[in-house]
Amino acid sequence: MPQLISRGRNVSEFFAQVVKNVASQNLEIRKLVYIYLLRYAEQEPDLALLSINTFQKDLTDPNPLIRSMALRVLSGIKVPMIGSIVVLAIKKCAADISPYVRKAAALAIPKCYECARSKNSPAPALSNKYAQFRLKPSARTHKHHLNTVTRSLTVVCG
Repeated sequence: MPQLISRGRNVSEFFAQVVKNVASQNLEIRKLVYIYLLRYAEQEPDLALLSINTFQKDLTDPNPLIRSMALRVLSGIKVPMIGSIVVLAIKKCAADISPYVRKAAALAIPKCYECARSKNSPAPALSNKYAQFRLKPSARTHKHHLNTVTRSLTVVCG
């Protein structure tokens, strides 16, 4: 299937079968499923919703790689019904102990903001909503992630 996707073929007909593998224990299979979901979730929003519980569970995984991947995919799925779930996930991950997960949260904010803004929501209200995330540079902020935090805040507030 990866060869078909890379050649530009539409493989959305396999969506239901692929979504079943979202909770796979194999990290490589999970990554492929995540890529597939990001590509085809808009075409099958009802089936994409079936995977949301798995992502929410993955946000509590002890492995920071799993937590950050779950947030990246959750924030990348462009299904309007999960907006509030994404906002809660970003809030949770912005306060995570791992700098890698906090960076994923910083990268998720502009995605979520742009998605909400494209739905004709008033921009000032959105700016206030997303500016409340605790991504301000602090003693806990890893020096490599300051650029990401700054870019996210610039998109939302500037």
